[in-house]
Amino acid sequence: MITETRQRSETGSTSRSSTEPRDLKALFRTLADDASRWMRQEVELAKAELSRTVHETTRQAARMAAGIVALASGAMVLLLAVSAGVAALLVQAGLAPTVAVFLGLLIVGALVSLGGFLLFQHSKKQLSAENLKPQKTAESLIATKNWAQSKIP
Repeated sequence: MITETRQRSETGSTSRSSTEPRDLKALFRTLADDASRWMRQEVELAKAELSRTVHETTRQAARMAAGIVALASGAMVLLLAVSAGVAALLVQAGLAPTVAVFLGLLIVGALVSLGGFLLFQHSKKQLSAENLKPQKTAESLIATKNWAQSKIP
């Protein structure tokens, strides 16, 4: 029995086989812990980006609503107030009062509508699908995939 133990220790098979499973077990535990930590970090990054995206979307939607309200309110009020002044100027220029009122309303309405339309279009562009993507999360996942592929022979 002592001779058998000496032979095993001289060849190293006893000491290697007793430590290998522990080292392999530790390696797999570390791998599982790292994978778990990586997934948690990716989820946290995605949450942060989605939260920022929701905030930005809400802000742009509020701006769009403000643009619509400005468009409607401004068009009504300015069409009535400023068009009366424009009509008065057109009457002084020699146009018939009915034609002057019509042109006054048309000119002021067109200018106010243009301003509201431009505000609406700008906000709509800010809400494009490209701006809603969680870009950093996607880049991180691609980088992790590339790293993992480089480690696998």
